Amino acid sequence: MKKREFIKSGLLATGGLGLFGGSSLLSAVAARANASVMSVSPEDLVRENFTVPSWTLYKRALAAGKSEAEATAFLVPKERPYNIVASINGDPSTRMGITWYTNAGETGQYLEYVKGAGGFDHAVRIDAEETAVNDMCYNNSINIELTSIFNLHEKRSYVSHKALLIGLDPDSLYSYRVGKEGHFRTGSFRTAKAGRDEFEFIYIADTQAMNEEYFDVSARTVAAAHAEVPNAAFLLCSGDLVESNKGVYPGESTYYTDNSEWEWEQWFERMQNTWLQLPVVPVQGNHDTATYHNMFHHFNTDRSYNAVFGGNGGGTAMDGTVYSFVCGNALFMVINFEDYRKGEPYFSALEAWMEEQIQIHSDVKWRIVTYHKTVFTGSSSHQDDADSKTVRLRMAKVFERLGIDLAMQGHDHIYEAIGVITAHETEYSLVSGAVTERTQTVPVPRDSKNYTPNITGWEGGTFDVTRGMLYFLNNSAGLKKYTPRSREEMDANADKHNISGYFDMFSKFGQTGEPTFSRVRVSSGAIVIATYTVGADGHAALFDTVRIVREGGKQTGLNGIRSGNGIRISREGDRLLRIEAPDAVVDVRMYAFSGVRVLSQSGNLLNLSGIAAGIYLLNVRTTSGIYTERFIVR
Repeated sequence: MKKREFIKSGLLATGGLGLFGGSSLLSAVAARANASVMSVSPEDLVRENFTVPSWTLYKRALAAGKSEAEATAFLVPKERPYNIVASINGDPSTRMGITWYTNAGETGQYLEYVKGAGGFDHAVRIDAEETAVNDMCYNNSINIELTSIFNLHEKRSYVSHKALLIGLDPDSLYSYRVGKEGHFRTGSFRTAKAGRDEFEFIYIADTQAMNEEYFDVSARTVAAAHAEVPNAAFLLCSGDLVESNKGVYPGESTYYTDNSEWEWEQWFERMQNTWLQLPVVPVQGNHDTATYHNMFHHFNTDRSYNAVFGGNGGGTAMDGTVYSFVCGNALFMVINFEDYRKGEPYFSALEAWMEEQIQIHSDVKWRIVTYHKTVFTGSSSHQDDADSKTVRLRMAKVFERLGIDLAMQGHDHIYEAIGVITAHETEYSLVSGAVTERTQTVPVPRDSKNYTPNITGWEGGTFDVTRGMLYFLNNSAGLKKYTPRSREEMDANADKHNISGYFDMFSKFGQTGEPTFSRVRVSSGAIVIATYTVGADGHAALFDTVRIVREGGKQTGLNGIRSGNGIRISREGDRLLRIEAPDAVVDVRMYAFSGVRVLSQSGNLLNLSGIAAGIYLLNVRTTSGIYTERFIVR
């Protein structure tokens, strides 16, 4: 595995006291603002009486030389919820998933919501789905701010609370509060429009939270993004939200160090005001992989993938990390490539799932995939990696077959627009004439820090993806950065990455050394990605803008007939299915993914009248046995 690379780590500079100086103090003030000022007697001053985040603030304040009175001002009662976030879970025009944490044993929590910004007198109540999350590793050696106040690998236990709001009205503001009487915290969100109208969202990558300086940079970037795109439908983070996890694969224990729940805690706490207003689309990165499944417990995304494709090696190690949704005229498919070690069964399941999503949403124009591990990259850190090569060899041709328009990547902490590319087996090539309206400037050579904002010299551009797709990465929203390779370096390593003419596939390509975010506007006519750098003062400056267009449809390898598991399914007219099997068909039963039976008919003809569009399971009973197959009703 590659060693970590840092622009400037600040690991020693903070000295474990950074929270109580400079801009970091804002986080402590925000935490205090969410609590009542308390007078705590010495006998009540025990860890179990206060939330985990506030107890850590208290201990750090004492270590920084604050008085007991000053330190106790940070304490928050144990009943108070924290780490609150809304996640896209299914149709964003009618559904929303909410997650929050409390200390261990704090159960009986619930969510109340109302339409609009009014009070909660007539709110709808949802009792939380509560899961005990016990004995989490709270800190490790990277988290030096905690080494003087806690034992290494301290354990903490929590309760993860989840609520799913359904049946919401499109394009509407909703207010919600989580907790229980006397200890609520309030947030809001706006549902997406129901049609194919234009919308916009925020795209970031690799916040990679690990210490005070990193927390501050990520929080500043997200705040700048939210200010620039106040009406964003959601924020998409393409992986590596945190730095530390616990290795789950042989030979990786030296790189994937012990898990740090403190990093997850601070990812939410430092940006809590934003997460109380803006839903998140999380993508699992390699640094988010953990045997503790922290990411799963912190987000409430759709979990149907494992329920359907989980058998025979096709499922993810962490639930809720492969999911899809439609917003406006775009289908988003969130993919977890971190389970690539499972090999062909896993890739086959991903391919079948993607095919089904596209068939179900065949009326949606744009097809966008987002994942963490880059399929194409110019980064010196990962261009030759065997894992990315494995993913590319298996999935680039799948993207081509399914007519994907745009890939939004993570992992490589660099700015790169790659394409328009076609992929056929192991051959990758540029589509001639697919990029227009871009300008050529003088390329910028790398400086002593290996920074170059533009090593290719290209600016902007309109990318016609009718005959291929664009692979895109907007650098990282955090402090950690990588170095772009030159043409000579890519050519010299061709025997490792196995792509000829790799450098010529890049449009604008470089490293500014600054955190970045993108404002993405999606309409039926184009996808426009405007990427901004964020300065130390929080000011956002436009860095580059690319435009993606496509006229008409795309040819794909899809058809309306599925065959597998010994049976063949074909359509007869609009609402009839013909089922053929090795033996005579006795009857066919149809189930929703929830397990509810929606239809049962004798013989081999199935009438779908009255069945809603969606993915279903068919149980085909023959004279010799039972066959199971998935099927899509359009």
